[in-house]
Amino acid sequence: MMLKMQISQAWEQPSMDIAQATTDLCQKVGEEVAKQDFTRINKLLYHAKRIFIYSSGHVQKNVGNELLRLFVNCNVFIYEIKGSDEFKTILHYATKDDLFIIVSLTGESKNVVEFGQQLHAQGIPLISFTHLKSNTLASLSTENIYVTTIALPAKLDGLRYESMLGFFVVAEIWFVSYSQYCAEQISSNDEANMNE
Repeated sequence: MMLKMQISQAWEQPSMDIAQATTDLCQKVGEEVAKQDFTRINKLLYHAKRIFIYSSGHVQKNVGNELLRLFVNCNVFIYEIKGSDEFKTILHYATKDDLFIIVSLTGESKNVVEFGQQLHAQGIPLISFTHLKSNTLASLSTENIYVTTIALPAKLDGLRYESMLGFFVVAEIWFVSYSQYCAEQISSNDEANMNE
């Protein structure tokens, strides 16, 4: 009976931790997203002739793919850059009318910093999408989207697991904000045409 109670308690405690962690995660992600102001970012996106995205890792690629999927609904076509050689080729033909988005967790990997430096040197607009902390990529960017990752109580032999949910929520909220921005632009253009 004692053994059965110990086993039962061992299983109940993690579920309580998970329930609390889930509540905390949703609350913190919601608070962070509510602080984001996408106005200048939306303006860059709206006026860009071509938009390119580079994602520096596996999770980042998932975020990048989500941005591609979402923004096509607003008639925004984003070209995915799949590697450093492709980036260098595109950069050769890029102009100040183009827009680059780089998704990176830390904003410090060698390729990401190098790409950011090249775009900055050529005056090509860049939006960085990184963790909420000071990083080299963000300092080189025209605009930044910051995301706070939150640790969850996963049992991984001492390793810390950080949820990437914030990246996906911010991507969705950016898309919603951009769709509203486009509607406002169309409305103001219609008004201007009627007044002429």
